[in-house]
Amino acid sequence: MREWVDHTAEVELRIEADSVENVFREVVAGLGELLTARPLGPLEESDLHVTATDQPALLVETLNDVIFRAETQHVVPSELRVVRVSETELVARLVGARGRPRPLVKAATYHRLSFAEEAGRWRATVVFDV
Repeated sequence: MREWVDHTAEVELRIEADSVENVFREVVAGLGELLTARPLGPLEESDLHVTATDQPALLVETLNDVIFRAETQHVVPSELRVVRVSETELVARLVGARGRPRPLVKAATYHRLSFAEEAGRWRATVVFDV
């Protein structure tokens, strides 16, 4: 489940999933929705390896890596194929389409960041600076 919450200069994405891997998949797919504004080219894949101090930071750093790739390589994300994820490391294949992303997202932030398991479900909240 994905839910967007609008703010003045930011937009918040709330994720609920049955696993940590699916949180990462959903958050990258959500970012792709936010960045898609034009028809896109063929899909391509690239390796993604991100490390951070803890799992919430890993979520933010993963998103910022994907945002950087969208801006510099003009690849809009559509899917994340998680190979391995731990508290501090993500190894995955990023699938995206060649095209110009909507210049809306500046970065994923630590503002109101949350990522935890509650009652057998994983919930995450990420705020994007737009």
